[in-house]
Amino acid sequence: MLASLTQPFASRSETARSDGSSAGAGNNEDSNEAAPRRPALWQPAEGDLWQPGSLSIPLEAEFYTAAFVSPLHLHQQRHFYERVCGESFFTFGMLCVGMMQCLTVFGMSSYLTEKSAGYTDEFKLGTGLFTTGGATMSMDQSRDLCGKFSDIGLKSLAGVDSLKMPDGTRFEGTARALPTVAESMESGKITNTTTETVPAFHSYKMPSGSWTFNSVGADESYIDKQLRVVHGANFRDTWSYLAHARVEYGVLLVIMVGWLWYHCLYELRKIFNFSLVLRHFYDQGLVSDSSKTTLLADDGTITITALTNNAFLVGCACVAMRVTVSLMMLVWGTSLLAASWDKLSLVLNSLAIGIVFDLDGIIAYACIDHNTMQRIENIEPITLSLPETWSSLRYIFDICLSIALLVGVFLAALSIRYWQLDTHMHQLHTAAALCLFAGTPPASQPDVLAPVPGFCESLLSMTCAPNVTGTGSHHGPCLITDQNIFQDQTVMMYGDEALFENMYDADGKRQSMAKWGQPKEKMLSSGIWQEDTQLNLFRRICTQLYQPEGTVDRRTVDTNIGLHTHSAPFYCPRETIFAAVFGGVQKSGGGGKNFDQWSNSFDLNADGIVAALDRCHEPSKPSIASGHATLSAPAPADALVPGSAPAVAPVKFLRRHPHHRHPHHRRHEEVYHFKMEDHPTRWVPLQEKPT
Repeated sequence: MLASLTQPFASRSETARSDGSSAGAGNNEDSNEAAPRRPALWQPAEGDLWQPGSLSIPLEAEFYTAAFVSPLHLHQQRHFYERVCGESFFTFGMLCVGMMQCLTVFGMSSYLTEKSAGYTDEFKLGTGLFTTGGATMSMDQSRDLCGKFSDIGLKSLAGVDSLKMPDGTRFEGTARALPTVAESMESGKITNTTTETVPAFHSYKMPSGSWTFNSVGADESYIDKQLRVVHGANFRDTWSYLAHARVEYGVLLVIMVGWLWYHCLYELRKIFNFSLVLRHFYDQGLVSDSSKTTLLADDGTITITALTNNAFLVGCACVAMRVTVSLMMLVWGTSLLAASWDKLSLVLNSLAIGIVFDLDGIIAYACIDHNTMQRIENIEPITLSLPETWSSLRYIFDICLSIALLVGVFLAALSIRYWQLDTHMHQLHTAAALCLFAGTPPASQPDVLAPVPGFCESLLSMTCAPNVTGTGSHHGPCLITDQNIFQDQTVMMYGDEALFENMYDADGKRQSMAKWGQPKEKMLSSGIWQEDTQLNLFRRICTQLYQPEGTVDRRTVDTNIGLHTHSAPFYCPRETIFAAVFGGVQKSGGGGKNFDQWSNSFDLNADGIVAALDRCHEPSKPSIASGHATLSAPAPADALVPGSAPAVAPVKFLRRHPHHRHPHHRRHEEVYHFKMEDHPTRWVPLQEKPT
């Protein structure tokens, strides 16, 4: 609408010279004349009156300007009804343009907000079903929230059947018998079995194989998007940023928000200058005859000399509408950028906001006739004389104001980033709580909380095997290694080793998770883990959930289609961890927090959650056999065929008794016998233990 061009400030108030030179030219620093030396404590002397100069304000060719000048005499031959219709049209059009600008930004921001609310509703439903009914997340829900994971056989990924540690411990697959029919149980024997080969496998995080910020999948999960939002720039990756010309999301957000706020500040300064124009003509006096408002020069330029009452009122309406648009742009535009979860959307939305700012000019040239636009373009800038002042600090004040505006906008953009981090961190932790504790538990241990299969395995970069033999078998069925395609392993560590600084004390005792430091240097330098505060938190939790005495098992992740997957022993007793994590999700009428209150303040670093995770490794009554890392129970054939009759009697399970040895077994292996007991539990499979 308005663009201000401030003429250079003169250092002294002097009248125009006879030769036409501008006032104050003798004070030019580039002049050959030696300026008189001033004392340290300078006092204004006669002739030193501060002359800031004049303010020249041109009127831009846009819809707001067209509405403002429509009541003036633009030297057009118009009848009375034509003038009334023109003024009404431009005034109404100006209001419509302002509303269109506000609604455009509001619509874009509301879409992203609604999209975020969709994710929130999804894990709100998942949290409610899990906390009230104990229902674990379905496969589709876990993919939407946690990501996609694939258990790729070691043979397919690395071209080998097994991995061998330096101490001789071997991780390899095995073949085992699977029960297919649960009949003939009264005799205490399992019949109709099939053989399944279970290979050693690596949990592959789609699409790049691990949790990284260097690649973007076609369909990212909610966790992936939130991690990109809260991920901060790391000085360790400075060379990578420069070599690959990468900019982190947080840095780009601060830049884009800064641009938006500078643009809004520019608009507000134009509005302020226009308000000075209105004040100038108001003090000069309004006229009733529009023919006395302008002068037409021989070259076709038009000079505004006065305003009518209608022009002044329309000008005030322009100021009010323009201020409203600028503030709406500031608020909803910032909300739009903060709700943009990827760098491309961030840049495109910033460009879209810039186009919205220019919408009034675009519509003006699209709709207003050529003759009117030509006369608006020919209007001379309005020149205002600024008041004089005796203050010798005026230059310092102007410089300080410029610095304050420049730095202030940057600090405001940083505050928006801080607010975004705080908000999205709680959302990330709420969704991560479901991924870490609302997954499918082992079939033989229904009273534990377990992560989504593949979530912790991929976070720690684990390769797991159903058969572990050697001196290191007590470390569990998994080892941490990088299984990059076409590359050899650079790291091989047991799953319960010291993965973090201060994880174990001098006596080898595991310390509280609160005392753990950063990941071991080789985990980061090798590239097996990427440095990130939130990922490191999730890795600490997964390390606490890892039970080395457990075994690899097969879990049913979707009972509707009978989809199974293999999972490592990550779990914690429900009675230990449930109240600390999900105890705050209560009905507000019961004195607790509802879901919104709980999710807006939830933090996985809370002292209660850390203390509960520390107790996950306390000795408890074992529910499955350990001592040899062989494959435990598969997900049983517990899923009844849809439409079949439910069992009337309680389900029986087999308890093993390692007290009998079959002499006819050719490898002299200890075979566990079973007896029948009534208990609402699942099958416990046959296991063999070498002598």
